Amino acid sequence: MGWAMEIPVVHYRLGWKPAGYQAGLVSGVNAGLGDTLRAVVPWLEYPDPRRLDVRATLRDPFEKLWVRDFKRNTAIQVMALVDGSASMAYQGVHARPQVVGDLLFTLARSAYAAGDAFGCSVAAAQLQAALCLPPRISRSAPLWIQRQWPQFQPAGDRVDGLFEAAAGLSKRKSLVFLVSDFHWPPAVLNALLKRLSHHDVVPVLLEDPAERQPQTGSGFANLQDMESGRQRFVWLNQATRHTLQQRAAAHVQSVAALCQRHGRRLFLLNGAFSAPSLTQYFIQR
Repeated sequence: MGWAMEIPVVHYRLGWKPAGYQAGLVSGVNAGLGDTLRAVVPWLEYPDPRRLDVRATLRDPFEKLWVRDFKRNTAIQVMALVDGSASMAYQGVHARPQVVGDLLFTLARSAYAAGDAFGCSVAAAQLQAALCLPPRISRSAPLWIQRQWPQFQPAGDRVDGLFEAAAGLSKRKSLVFLVSDFHWPPAVLNALLKRLSHHDVVPVLLEDPAERQPQTGSGFANLQDMESGRQRFVWLNQATRHTLQQRAAAHVQSVAALCQRHGRRLFLLNGAFSAPSLTQYFIQR
């Protein structure tokens, strides 16, 4: 597959402080080397002359020495949980497998650039072992995605394997991208978001422009449900196209509302993946 090597990275901003001692770019909760001032403490508590706070020392009537204590910049885990059911093979204006591959490739590069661990799990009824990467800090993760992703073969109408993937996540809070078109029963998404409640979840809803703007003109069309395989022969006219557009918009709204009830803001990926748009999502959320 032809991924360009000059893909911009995603700059993710978190609303929480990670714990841990692995160096990274995110300001954590522990003391150490970092850019965010944590406190001003007595010399005996943190005897480092490089961090001497002259002003605090001169203000102390007891003439004690004071030093600055910073929050350690800490690495996090970035995980992608990808729906592997049949609808993920959708071919519209853009091929959905390629869009997901571009997203994962960019996330892997972004995590490595930030010093974070990246991993991914792909699942339908079961986990797809060939496309599961344990989280690790590795410059080879994007190359692994590039090499393995052509094996992505969506099938079936179940996503039980995603619950298994969620159960296998680290107990430490992680940044989790849940990637799907979410053509699931609402109860399934509700249960999965509950299972992931400990983590910072970014639901990524995949949509194609063809789903909002079906082909123009009138005529017979053979519509197929990609997950069940059922087909329906219909007369496609202006009224039918309007109905399809309304259903597509209602689907996005219902998924966004369900995510909102769990405190998650939906990222709508319509068409090709754009790293700046995902960065903008983190700025706005």
